[in-house]
Amino acid sequence: MTERTLDDTGIWPELEGTPPAEDTIPRAHARDCAVETGPGELPSEVPSPGSLDQIRFWWTQTLVPAITTAAEKKGTLADSQPPTFRQARARHHECAGHYTNGFVRGQRLVYGYLHMATVKPALNYIEWATESELRAVIHVLLAAAVFFGLLLAGQL
Repeated sequence: MTERTLDDTGIWPELEGTPPAEDTIPRAHARDCAVETGPGELPSEVPSPGSLDQIRFWWTQTLVPAITTAAEKKGTLADSQPPTFRQARARHHECAGHYTNGFVRGQRLVYGYLHMATVKPALNYIEWATESELRAVIHVLLAAAVFFGLLLAGQL
């Protein structure tokens, strides 16, 4: 088999005058024509290594300290005690007092009492159970024992 070479125009000499087939286009020329971006330009979907460094810098220098500062701030929700039932009732009445329509005010009070009968006791119990590590471990072990007991009994 003879080796084929290109002439100065980039066309195979034996194919002069005919349109080049797909496999006759030199690879370097095809590669140069495939991407038409400016120098140093990348498509927007592909992040450049520089932008990943900027994201990492923003994460470690800006976001993490802000979250740490907010978490360590005294008087936040994580640091405060939940309101008592009496305080929650007063707050629900205060919120219902913002409405002038008696029907809407009544709905807000019903919501408040349902909240105090269902959600608040569960949250208070979880807060009490996780107050110390020992209580939390005991509750997790008891929950696991109940789960596996029901599983072995065929109830789950």
